[in-house]
Amino acid sequence: LHILKILQKLRSDKSLQRNLSRFGVPLCHKGAEGIIREVLDLSEDIALSDAHVRRAVLSATFTILRQNIGSCFATAPAIVIHEEQIEVFWEDLFALLTKGKMQRIISGVEYSVPLLASWGIGDIKKQIFLSPNSLSGQMFSQSLEKISYSPGLLHALEKVGVIEREAPREQKIAILEQKIRELTIKRFPITIEELLRALIAKHYGISPQGIKAIEKKQFLILKKPAAYLDDGEIFSYQEEKAKNAFRSFSDHGLLKSWEYTIASFAEAKTEFTQWNLYCSLGMHSGEAGGIGEIMYRILDGFLQDNQKKYEESQRDCEIAFDQMRSAEALLRQAYKESEIRRLQVEHQSRVYQLQTCIDLRDQFYKKASRYANLFSFFNEQYQQKFPEFFQEVYDAYLDGTSTPLYEDSPAGFRLVYKHGRSDPSLWTMIYSKEQYVASLVDFFIAVEPQIAFLLKEDFEQKALQEITTQIALHIRSDEFLQSAFARLQNKRDLVQRDIVTQSPWFYISGGSMFSFLKIYGRRQTDVTVETKRIETPLDLLTFIVDTLKSLPPKVTKAFEKDSSKAMLMHSPTHAFLLLPGCPSLHEVWKDAGFTYTFIRDNWILPAKKIYESLFLDVFEQKHLFSIFSENLPPDKAHYLQNASGFSSKMPLQEFYMFMLDTLQSTFSMYYPSEFLEERIDSFLRSALPLTEGKDWKKNVRLLLEDLSSLHLEEVLKNLPNVWSEHIDAKSLQDITKACYMLSTQKVQFSFDLHAQIAEKARKYHLSMPTCLLFADTNWSGFYFGFVLGIKSSQLELWRVDKMGKGFPMRAWNRFFSAENPQQWGVCIYPNEYTLAT
Repeated sequence: LHILKILQKLRSDKSLQRNLSRFGVPLCHKGAEGIIREVLDLSEDIALSDAHVRRAVLSATFTILRQNIGSCFATAPAIVIHEEQIEVFWEDLFALLTKGKMQRIISGVEYSVPLLASWGIGDIKKQIFLSPNSLSGQMFSQSLEKISYSPGLLHALEKVGVIEREAPREQKIAILEQKIRELTIKRFPITIEELLRALIAKHYGISPQGIKAIEKKQFLILKKPAAYLDDGEIFSYQEEKAKNAFRSFSDHGLLKSWEYTIASFAEAKTEFTQWNLYCSLGMHSGEAGGIGEIMYRILDGFLQDNQKKYEESQRDCEIAFDQMRSAEALLRQAYKESEIRRLQVEHQSRVYQLQTCIDLRDQFYKKASRYANLFSFFNEQYQQKFPEFFQEVYDAYLDGTSTPLYEDSPAGFRLVYKHGRSDPSLWTMIYSKEQYVASLVDFFIAVEPQIAFLLKEDFEQKALQEITTQIALHIRSDEFLQSAFARLQNKRDLVQRDIVTQSPWFYISGGSMFSFLKIYGRRQTDVTVETKRIETPLDLLTFIVDTLKSLPPKVTKAFEKDSSKAMLMHSPTHAFLLLPGCPSLHEVWKDAGFTYTFIRDNWILPAKKIYESLFLDVFEQKHLFSIFSENLPPDKAHYLQNASGFSSKMPLQEFYMFMLDTLQSTFSMYYPSEFLEERIDSFLRSALPLTEGKDWKKNVRLLLEDLSSLHLEEVLKNLPNVWSEHIDAKSLQDITKACYMLSTQKVQFSFDLHAQIAEKARKYHLSMPTCLLFADTNWSGFYFGFVLGIKSSQLELWRVDKMGKGFPMRAWNRFFSAENPQQWGVCIYPNEYTLAT
């Protein structure tokens, strides 16, 4: 639907077609060219053309943007821009590809961010569990067969010659499965990156010890031409090549580069004193080991030396004054003309001497005044120059601390040294203390003549030269780095508790969606947000519905016209997209009655009634255990298959607790109770209700009653009358889809077959109660929805697919508490974040 909508807009909007024709070569720098090559899988020997650039731009527009690292503060608004404001998206891409940067000017202040040619880690860090009979022995693991079908893995290994590109697909899959089986993996789960490394290392005969040795010189290897690499270095080179191939298969490089580039606007700061860098430098005179201490000590030394000379000149003035007064007294007493002439000459000499002493004293006084002001002057000049030479930008490779699945990780921001140049292709990302030290030394040397030009006196320029020399020496010392880390730690403890970790050249913390919207959207004020402290999921749904009801029709009309249009919303830790036009949510907020009453009568009570009507006999209970155990390792599945304690006509809630107790007795040492509950909730919601196996054909006809198919009966006739003793709800719907596709000999349709069958299943009570979808999570494949919990009999927040199947968000239960001060919010006026090109 997304691609169709884009194509329709392109066909009807001639201005978009003209905008597309603007894209072409040459591009701003090699980094931008590299992105286009990775997107289109072009080798270096192919010259880029205008057509290549336009294809990359179009494919970026067609690709659905999803969040895969902790960048929700930028991803949520980026999705709105990408899907609803194509003109703005293309204007950004044009600026990035032609200038290498994006700029925003607000109240005369310019904010500039460079194109991030490194577009993140993609899915390379995602963890996978391998099935026990092949490797790991983990519960709920992906089967080795499924992993071997991964197109990304196959593509990556083809790129580096581990798998033959010309081999048939079935043979490639079999080869990959066999190669994974041959691995000796001691730690689980493993990431895609680790799996690729193990496969490539085995292919090149590199031992684990050899890999560690290669890692130590990784940076040097990647800088060497491929023709000059030895066997170990070739492994490292090929590993990087495979990772890039996998990333390009799972993510769109140009789209992700744009997303991560604009994310830098979330941390743009107008005052240098707010920078992480500023804190690390120690610009105040009282900060031990800092730049300010060095400047103050040098200037204080000059001042003290000048003070001594001033005091000496003051004494000389007093002596000269006394000598002049003595000469005056003698002159008044003289009566001989010759003596008067002699004393007049002497008196004049004493006057000249006094004036000379006074002038010298005044010079020292003037120097003292200038020295006293030089510290603040130099400090001010350095703070003005630092933003010209440095910048803090978003870095997708800084993924923060390890966080649970579907928990947002903090965002990373890295220091960039600009060398005083405006061309982003010449800027340097700082990754190490050596680069940090070298950049600072280069900065102070580079700005010295610029500051010296503003100084009028030679002694001031001499002081500046001494300060530059001493600062350069101090920056290279261990004391400076140790004190820089200490200052950052103190600041984090006192005022920046949201920062997870930091160093002078990077920091990891939560980005701000509101800062992003203000700068990216060129706004003078923040967007309007309706906020509330939420105590229960029902409270959250009521808040959302009441907020939408309170909006004027001119705002809500757009959502009724287009159900895909979104509003920005946030939880205490995650920014996502509220979908007011989603049919289930739209039904609630369009009702004019009391919100809680409507939710209770139309969502909670009907679902509760269905739950209370479900009783499971012993055979049904065993059947459910059998289905659940299919996803378990064989050595653990038999515990469920041989479970005891079944009773006749067990209510659903009682069966839930029985199943939980059985799993806890088997897997409590491996998994917490919360994890097991999530799996049981998800399983029962997709599997229930069970139907008689002999009725499956009748149920298939019910589910397909509105879909015409001339050959359906023929397909059903060739299938057994009894599929199994019982059929779970998910299997019934899958069988129905298969029958329909067989009868029509099609796998693609002009309508949503999944939604059509799911709707019919709910109508005839062949599936569990519907989920109230209300938001797009930003995560791949998931929405937010409200589901009545089987165990709690209360409304719960879930992450679900479009059919309402998924998992409860129990990790977010901490946000539903009267003691939790953090608030949820809705940005209620979309026009405030609808941008003009």
